[in-house]
Amino acid sequence: MNMKINLELGGVPRGYSFLLDGVELVKLDDDGEGSFVVTADALPNTVPFCNDEEVEAPNNYQGSNLHHIIEDWAESRPNLYEALLEREIDLTTMDGMTDYGKPQLSLRSLTVDEYRKYRRFIPLTSRAYWLATGWATLRSPRSNYDYAYYVNTSGALNDNYVRSANDYCPRPAFYLKSEIVVSMSVPSAVIAEGDGTLARYTDAELIKELWNRAGRE
Repeated sequence: MNMKINLELGGVPRGYSFLLDGVELVKLDDDGEGSFVVTADALPNTVPFCNDEEVEAPNNYQGSNLHHIIEDWAESRPNLYEALLEREIDLTTMDGMTDYGKPQLSLRSLTVDEYRKYRRFIPLTSRAYWLATGWATLRSPRSNYDYAYYVNTSGALNDNYVRSANDYCPRPAFYLKSEIVVSMSVPSAVIAEGDGTLARYTDAELIKELWNRAGRE
């Protein structure tokens, strides 16, 4: 059996999961004021990255259908939504074009670079999901500016047509205020050991120690 422990998000170690607003999230990093997190699984419904036939830059994440769906998802979770922080996202395409810039966003998908950087912390998902990185832009010579990257259930990267509606799901990623209180599950049997050694740990150290004793690491 597991027991829930409440602690500030800043005390959750990287790579560990926690609950907020009933959503299981995984912490990837800290920047002092905020913690970068991703949902433990992709959302259940497949969506096109872009559903607008007239848009000039169909694989630009900012303002895309994928972006709006993730925003709608977050708005229905008030505690999560109120704790969001805006941070820069680098929308450089895979061929190195910087047309889409580095906008400040509070809700996003992971980029290819973020996926590679945090790969060791990111759980595999039950469904394939979109990333925020496009293959190329309209200005790229002889390249597909209507393709974007996705991750399949094995964790492999690939790209596909952005208007593909039946194959890939959103997987929200975002920064949250580090001082918010979240809950984690730890093995109750470990807490019940009663050896008197746990009191000396800080919250973050305690979580690591409990999981070490449970054989997770």
